[in-house]
Amino acid sequence: MIELMEIIALVVGILFGFYWFKGSAEYILILLYLSPFRTKDKFEWLYDHADDEVTYSFIGTELDGVKVYSDYYRLHQAARPTSFKYFQRYYKGLKSIFLSPKSLILLAPALIFWTHWYLYLVGIFISIVGILFYKILDKGHRIGFYQRLVVFAVIKDYQKKVKNTSK
Repeated sequence: MIELMEIIALVVGILFGFYWFKGSAEYILILLYLSPFRTKDKFEWLYDHADDEVTYSFIGTELDGVKVYSDYYRLHQAARPTSFKYFQRYYKGLKSIFLSPKSLILLAPALIFWTHWYLYLVGIFISIVGILFYKILDKGHRIGFYQRLVVFAVIKDYQKKVKNTSK
């Protein structure tokens, strides 16, 4: 009977983890990939390395008023002073999604499996890792994609701020 309870705890953990995290795998990847750049110096290093033509070819055509690389470079340099502020807002927002009191609901069923709570948590971990590997293999996006995505969001927010203040 004990073996059955262990299996049930693991399966329920996998199912709850899959249900809870199936739509947020990209956000988890962004948090994982950008966690080394939480400090201002490290983020500015990342931001400064995103002023190349590869990044321009990735996001330059999506920005308003950017036709050539020199336009992108000027916009990139203009947005630099406020870039870390926007990045911190994104990062803290994503972190608060996963560390909110609502996410503690995910841990509540561990109380049901009183002596096998660790197997429930292992099941959640297995589902998170499985979902992340699936997203990485399915989408084929590497680390640089998510880093450029954050730089794009920072520059886009800068454009919105400049547009709103000029009106």
